[in-house]
Amino acid sequence: MIDKIVPLIILLFVVGLNCVVIILIRSNPEIISGFKMGDEPEQRDSNIMWVGLLLRYIHRANWITLICGIIGIVGKWQLIYLLSLIVPISCAILLAYGNKPTLVRKGNRKRGYFVALFTGIIILCLSVFYSWRRNLEVTFSGDKMEISGLYGMNIPIEDITQLTLCPSLPKIAIRTNGFAFGNTRLGHFRTEESKNIILFTHSDSIFVRAIKDDGTVFYISYRESEATKQLFLKIQDRLGKSVETEEGVADVGG
Repeated sequence: MIDKIVPLIILLFVVGLNCVVIILIRSNPEIISGFKMGDEPEQRDSNIMWVGLLLRYIHRANWITLICGIIGIVGKWQLIYLLSLIVPISCAILLAYGNKPTLVRKGNRKRGYFVALFTGIIILCLSVFYSWRRNLEVTFSGDKMEISGLYGMNIPIEDITQLTLCPSLPKIAIRTNGFAFGNTRLGHFRTEESKNIILFTHSDSIFVRAIKDDGTVFYISYRESEATKQLFLKIQDRLGKSVETEEGVADVGG
């Protein structure tokens, strides 16, 4: 439950902050950096219309942030969750500035849309690149193994009934709710044998396979084979039961 409460608090904080920004701009538009209401009636009317456009964009972006953020939390789609905090409001501001009267008169409306689209793509690419470059992070807290990062979760050590050090992954048929790029595979996948598995892998060889008492199957690996083998031994020590360290199935159930 805690893995959903914290992201929800962050999401509500961001949405609330955007609401405060909307209220402040409505009360005094000149708080916007570099913006000043025109002295001439025509210019002032144009400025008021642009401020209204900016507020509408921010308001819509805030709803998108809230809805996509909740979907990301409930569905455990962390990439969607992270992007929902950044992309909508960024695109809203860029679109609004792309439609600012002074820019429109100069024929730069299309440039504003291009900048917004380009920025969104850059943010998306950076998020994917970060997830791809990040190595496995596993910590042990009490009786739990905590896997950090995209699709991270806590696995109670006592729930592990079978531990395996294996040289390869089963053949993957589809990605049901996960992320895959190169040797990095994170989240939920389905094998060609129609079995659902959860992957936290960052290599193409040597994987720790852990099976929980409810039948959930995990595959875990670092980029470095030696680090993966050390993780296997750490889990074995935490289990406190005899486990074979050869590449093959090793039952730890009593």
